[in-house]
Amino acid sequence: MNRASIFLHIVFLLIFFSTISFSQTTISGNLTGTLPGNTYIVVGNIYVRYGDSLTIEPGARFLFHGNYSFDIYGYLRAVGTRESKILFVPDHGTFRWGGIKLKNTSSDQSILEYCFITGSFDSGICLESCSPTVTHCEITENTGDYGGGIACYDGAAPRVICCKITYNEVSIRGGGISCRDDSYPTFTKCNISYNSSNDRGGGASNDFSNPYYENCKFFENTAATQGGGVQNSTADVILKNCIFANNWAGMGGGAIRFDFCIHPKVFNCIIVGNRTGYDGAGIISYYSHFTVINCTIVKNSSPYQGGGIQVGEGSRTTTVNTIVAGNSHGMTFNYTNPSSSFIRYCDFFDNVVYTIGGNSPPIDLCVVVSVNANGDSCDVHSNILENPCFVSYGARDFHLQNDSHCIGAGDPSAPATFDIEGKPRPYPQGSISDIGAHEHWLAEPSTGERIVFEDISSYGSDIPTEYRLEQNWPNPFNASTTIKYHIPEENLVLINIYDIMGNEVATLVNETLPAGSYTLAWYADDCPSGIYFCCLKLQDFHQFKKMILIK
Repeated sequence: MNRASIFLHIVFLLIFFSTISFSQTTISGNLTGTLPGNTYIVVGNIYVRYGDSLTIEPGARFLFHGNYSFDIYGYLRAVGTRESKILFVPDHGTFRWGGIKLKNTSSDQSILEYCFITGSFDSGICLESCSPTVTHCEITENTGDYGGGIACYDGAAPRVICCKITYNEVSIRGGGISCRDDSYPTFTKCNISYNSSNDRGGGASNDFSNPYYENCKFFENTAATQGGGVQNSTADVILKNCIFANNWAGMGGGAIRFDFCIHPKVFNCIIVGNRTGYDGAGIISYYSHFTVINCTIVKNSSPYQGGGIQVGEGSRTTTVNTIVAGNSHGMTFNYTNPSSSFIRYCDFFDNVVYTIGGNSPPIDLCVVVSVNANGDSCDVHSNILENPCFVSYGARDFHLQNDSHCIGAGDPSAPATFDIEGKPRPYPQGSISDIGAHEHWLAEPSTGERIVFEDISSYGSDIPTEYRLEQNWPNPFNASTTIKYHIPEENLVLINIYDIMGNEVATLVNETLPAGSYTLAWYADDCPSGIYFCCLKLQDFHQFKKMILIK
């Protein structure tokens, strides 16, 4: 993130709204009553006193003409609409402002809905001992020390739903989100992506708190030290139905890191393509007892140990019904009690350096001595070493093909539940569940939402108005590049990659998708340097973009 990008973003918004005639009002100090959807130039700190209430109507625009903040001690209702959002942005010529701060006396009934918040130097939203609702908001390009997008502390327990928390940056912890000091927030269907921390927790940092994340996406977050996706310290976090992709940490825990956590849990999560400069690209733990159930952990890369999972010093894990495949290393155990971890009904396949390693692995783990109910070779804990047979490794479609060895190979004692898409597990009822985040169905069920892995921006975003394929970035690129496309209505979408001779080299998407903006990554590890073309095809629409691969 840089000043130029923030400035251009804000200039675009201001130019857009200047095309319509708005009344402008200069404001500062205490606010109460109702503010209509006009433009407000903020020339001093603004606040809502304890016992007072403020309603902000759709379309209101707050332009902060200096480092002023919006402090809430009473009740705030800032509810916009999809078409008419409420804006909180710096004014012309102002680089930063002070953010929205809901104080410990603020009403737990306060709500922010369809708000756009950018340019704060002290977190986009800061929550102190309060429990408001934040829904369908876009919180982007803010900075701070803790929680560039949202900072929770002193027992805060907000409900954050369908929000985009992106491109925020901090100097200490929690590029996108920081939860500290006994906070209990819940995040549902949030896009927590492209955030960065100069220390820990690129996407989120949870310290002495117990947050809950469900159906959230952590893409392309970075941390200089620990926990590119999520860093947890003395935090019993629950991560359910989440996707962690392409996150990076310099010193361990590309996707997820646990330190001194008693019982953190990871359910139905996909952890793919994460990297670290040290150990533990997928999950790493120290002095923690963590649980991993029905996850898919693939293609994570570490230069040393624990590409998939690293059980570090003083730690133990209960890992069940989980696929660990195609990582630089499978599962690493260092300075642990070999008999304290329970790994059963998992599939370990094609991990490069080793399947099981470290200085203290369980001696019988992945040692084939028997067969499971499907007749496949397994260890004494019913772990198999078979190809999971994903629908498409290249397109990152981790649904299981009909001949997958993971079907019906899960724990027969596992209780009935649901998979990452909300499909009943096991299927059919009364059978044995599958290994991995996706329960296999020979036909799509009538309930549940199909996971489109490439879609990282649909939560909390507008519906596009035109079909469009954007230029890939970076371009030229080495090994991988990001491709973004937009579809204004449900349609059968086909995205192919061709070489300069017109030969098809990859199919990235081939399915019917709902309206939305989508982002995917093409990994060209097996392709030589040269010119390639990305083609977006729909029934009545074709668009090409030239891409240059340099290795």
